[in-house]
Parts: sequence; structure tokens; C-alpha cells
Amino acid sequence: MTKTNYTSVDVEGHNGSTAGLYLGGTLVTATAAEISKVADYEYQAVTAAGAITIKNGFVLLGGGAGAIAATLANPTAGTDDFKRLTIANLNTDQNTIVSDGQFGNAASDHKTGTFSAAAGNTLNLMAYGGFWYIVGVQNCPVT
Repeated sequence: MTKTNYTSVDVEGHNGSTAGLYLGGTLVTATAAEISKVADYEYQAVTAAGAITIKNGFVLLGGGAGAIAATLANPTAGTDDFKRLTIANLNTDQNTIVSDGQFGNAASDHKTGTFSAAAGNTLNLMAYGGFWYIVGVQNCPVT
């Protein structure tokens, strides 16, 4: 293959199943929209009380002095649907996450997640319809 500098490349006929862009002999099956979602993945370290500002990525709580109370705004319906957020406890403090709304659009008031006093505990969330749904949890009960 000849090396040429291009500002853009459009692979006509790419359908992601039988024809199109190959990398190392393997057909790329992801759509442009799917690849762009991966590019939106972010990281945030929260070391003091305050807001979690990202909606797609990894949040690490801790490293400050004492327990942290972090707030989490509801995702935007449609715009943020299917974004994933993993929140992990860095230290042995009982850090908390308080949601603007109930987790999972619950009928009761489930809006506070409290990590047990152990490092490595996690709360895994997925956005849908303007709410955060719990898709995985390790030692972070939500009440």
C-alpha cells in the first residue's frame, strides 16, 4: 500500500457486514455512530464534594480528606440514552452519590448510593429516558 496523506477518506459501499473498510484483513463492522460513541468516553476524578460532570465514562471517588458526597444530574432523554457510567470508590471512606432523580425511575425515593468502607466498590449505570438505571453494583446499596 502506498502511503498518501488525505484529509478525509470515504469508503463507498461500506455496509459493515460484507463489504467496506478492512483493517489487518478484518472487516470493520462498527458504524460511524458507534465509533463516535466510544470517542465520547471520559474520565473524572472526584476528590471533594461536588458534581459528577461526565455522562459517559469512568468516575473515581476519593483521594481527598474524608468521605465525599457527589451529586449526579439526570441524563438527557434521547441525547444521552445508552451512555454508560462506572463510578468506583478509591479509598475506604463511605462516599455517597446523590442523584437528581430516582435511580431507574423507581416508584419510591431511591436516589442515594452509599459505598461501603472499602476501596474498589463500584456502581455501574446506564442512561435511558432521562434516568440512570443500575446495571451493576458492588457494595453500594441505593436507598
